[in-house]
Amino acid sequence: MQIESLFFLKFINKYTYLILLLVIYPTFSFASEYATGSGFFITQDGYFATNLHVISDATSIVIRDVHGNLFSASLIKVDKLNDLAILKIQNKVQAIPIENSLSVKRGSAVVAIGFPHIDVQGLEPKVTDGLVNSLTGLQDDPKYFQISTAVQSGNSGGPLLNMYGNIVGLVTAKLGAAEILKTTGDLTQNVNYAVKSNYLLELATSIPLVKSKLIPVNRKRLSDVAGVYASVENSIGLVIAEHNKPNVIVDSDNKTITSKPNVWETDVKNVALLWKSGDIKSYDMSIKLLKDNFDVVNSPNILSTNLVAKIEAMNTWWVSDNKLFVRFYNPHIKPLLKTVFYFSKSPCSTPKNKIWVEINFNHALTPNESAVYIGELPFDYAKYIGKESACGTVEMAFSE
Repeated sequence: MQIESLFFLKFINKYTYLILLLVIYPTFSFASEYATGSGFFITQDGYFATNLHVISDATSIVIRDVHGNLFSASLIKVDKLNDLAILKIQNKVQAIPIENSLSVKRGSAVVAIGFPHIDVQGLEPKVTDGLVNSLTGLQDDPKYFQISTAVQSGNSGGPLLNMYGNIVGLVTAKLGAAEILKTTGDLTQNVNYAVKSNYLLELATSIPLVKSKLIPVNRKRLSDVAGVYASVENSIGLVIAEHNKPNVIVDSDNKTITSKPNVWETDVKNVALLWKSGDIKSYDMSIKLLKDNFDVVNSPNILSTNLVAKIEAMNTWWVSDNKLFVRFYNPHIKPLLKTVFYFSKSPCSTPKNKIWVEINFNHALTPNESAVYIGELPFDYAKYIGKESACGTVEMAFSE
């Protein structure tokens, strides 16, 4: 993966300038060009805040939560002057309250959370703490806080929180230490910047559907940094922004798998990205064809007495060379051993169009685990379903 950096020029006067601000997001290649950054949900119906430079010119955007779930996101509104963007997913989530940044004092303790250098440091969120060193940014720019909270490439757009677990800013940039060294002979140490939350509040409240959904700020101070993180863990996300759309290739068992059909291309590519990184493991599964018109939903005991729940556990699936690839997530407290899955031509709700299969996991899907399962289909997918207007879903899952 190649890490690239984007520098801003800041003119000090008409005779001299310094390359000062390093915008902290990485881009890298995986059968496509991606940028990654950080962000957080601001409403419970899926509005999400990040830096504009993280998703600028993206052709598709995906948000990955701390549990490994992937959500396709739409761009709703931007503030170019203050480098802010509001995204939206179609899911219920937990949100973080936004506090007026005028409440922040010089020397206030703050916490930053983000996903720096995921190619090296991994996909787990990273937590750092520090102080608000100044109430202004570079050259006394009033839009920013200067902070000592350590940040790196990939932290862009991540939350800056006070000790109440409220947003007071978005981590945005750091001082270009190498350029300062070249120019002044002095090596700066841990000089970073965050856009103040007031600018995010202004942008968010300009969206009518968002203004009334912002949640009240917390008034109870949390005991430590661990408490701050715990209060927002389910509200933060890794942002994956794609900048073009070539075919995705995933290597498995020395075979090349190309994402098909194209209608799922974006989801498949992002699953493939996480699979390639090692975050999503892959296991085999055996697939049994159930007889026509089998009433699985109304007669679950025929298959198993250990029905966990009727669930929508599947994030994405695709078929290549008559092999089924499904990305499952187990939200239950018991390991899952098998599922019932159906395929259908359009219209998907017509029972006669459905082909039911029973999927048995060769490796149990443990609680909170996310994995890609691969199995040979027991029917000719191209003949009976085809690549156009196909549907598929998990109807239920079974435990031990």
